[in-house]
Amino acid sequence: MKSERAARPRRSWMHLTLRQRLAQFAITGVVIVLCVATAGIVGIRRVQNANDDLTALNLAQRYHQDGDMMHDAIRGDVYLAILSASAAVDVDQEGVIANLSSNSQRFRDDLAANRSIDLPQSVALALQGVAKPLTEYIESANRIGNLAFSDLKAAKTAIPEFDERFFALQDAQQAVTDELTRMTEAARQRGADVESEAERMLLAAVAGSVLLLGGFAYFFSRSLVRSLRHLGQHFIFHIPLDMTAQMVLRDEPVMRVRREVGHLHYFSKNT
Repeated sequence: MKSERAARPRRSWMHLTLRQRLAQFAITGVVIVLCVATAGIVGIRRVQNANDDLTALNLAQRYHQDGDMMHDAIRGDVYLAILSASAAVDVDQEGVIANLSSNSQRFRDDLAANRSIDLPQSVALALQGVAKPLTEYIESANRIGNLAFSDLKAAKTAIPEFDERFFALQDAQQAVTDELTRMTEAARQRGADVESEAERMLLAAVAGSVLLLGGFAYFFSRSLVRSLRHLGQHFIFHIPLDMTAQMVLRDEPVMRVRREVGHLHYFSKNT
């Protein structure tokens, strides 16, 4: 035996009241707005993520380039120490050693800053390859710089080994440069692709929403006319010009006007 609820017939769109139809129309509009807003938010977040990746890579490029300058500056400090100890140039010993120490620490700080950034794995691996050559290069540079003022001959003897470490670090730095350049270009292309995709998705959502809402509005107006069509067999409604469409669609304003102002004229077909 079917329950009373199961036996109760379902109400179709044509059997809904005008207020219920307007409510469904409003709910549909809200859902469409939410869908468009969701598509926009998703697109904006994807573009923002792509921009964040590119920003991180650009920051890493800046630290890396500063480290490259320190790479050359340290070598210049070492040769300046040898020239100063040889009395070839008039440079203060303490100034040379202080400058060498400062540039060495700045190079370390640049590498540490890059390793703290959330970078692609290939770039992170290339940065790891810089750590050992950098340590050996800085140790050799500071040893020769201090040795030049106490044992110039020994300092000059250590120059070939220092140059080897210079070029070893240069190769490691070049590997980082190559990876940063490759990943930066990829991030830029990805950002452009994501932006285009987000734009297409938003346009598609807007176009679909307009079509859906337009179709729903057309169906709503057609159903409203059909629901009033049977009244035309008996009555012709004359709506005063001072009434708005909203007043016609709502019961309460029309009834209030009828009570307070006058009455609605109606005519049968025979008249």
